[in-house]
Amino acid sequence: MALSLLVAAALLQVPTTTLAAAHSHNDYSRPQPLAQALELGFGSVEADVCLVDGELRVAHEPRTSRRGRTLESLYLRPLWERFQKLGGKVHPDGAPLVLLVDVKTDAERTYAALRSVLQTYRPMLARYEDAKRPGAVEVLVSGNVARRTIAAEPVRHVAIDGRPDDLETNPPVDLVPQISASWIANFRWLGLDEMGDEDAQRLRDLAARTHEQGRRLRFWATPDYPPFWAKLREFGVDVIGTDNPERLAAFLRAQPASGRR
Repeated sequence: MALSLLVAAALLQVPTTTLAAAHSHNDYSRPQPLAQALELGFGSVEADVCLVDGELRVAHEPRTSRRGRTLESLYLRPLWERFQKLGGKVHPDGAPLVLLVDVKTDAERTYAALRSVLQTYRPMLARYEDAKRPGAVEVLVSGNVARRTIAAEPVRHVAIDGRPDDLETNPPVDLVPQISASWIANFRWLGLDEMGDEDAQRLRDLAARTHEQGRRLRFWATPDYPPFWAKLREFGVDVIGTDNPERLAAFLRAQPASGRR
């Protein structure tokens, strides 16, 4: 079945409440990229991109990329179709979808290609000028980020997936709305026993600083099962990545209504 048909079918069965905390890590590796995440009500999806032969291909590295398997064909075009069918939304409740674009090739050239392809889809995208103008889709650029170029644009349709160092410089929140970091590079605890005091304090401090500046907090390279997710939520981590979308959705929907998002 064509991807566009899968997405259209998902419109009839998606949950009414978006799980803003749910992030589909390497979403493009799923049998049904994007469609499954939308069906489960995920608030965030991730696509690695490589600029190869003029195409913005979805792949972890150029040598594994395939012609025609692009950010536009797998994500932007299906989202645009959904945006039109739902009357200017991609989630039934009107919550935005975060499209995290993880750049794996040259920052400047890849961003130039991304900026170009996004022009067609501007009506559904968040826009940033003197202030953020909300949109149905919020594009976050991660990985190899053309930071100076993005920051200098008077009008842009992307924001930056930041790193803990950004908490020191405190850039505008509409430029860097999210802080992301590797879990295994910063913490010892893997969810198999009680979290140590040192890790707990480090996580508590990082979450507090991130939230004081009005940003979201996310980790990658994390254990991927409920006891670990529960601890992240306890400490206020805003976005939880997974390679098992169905299990994370079930976990989050089992939480008290006030904490599902």
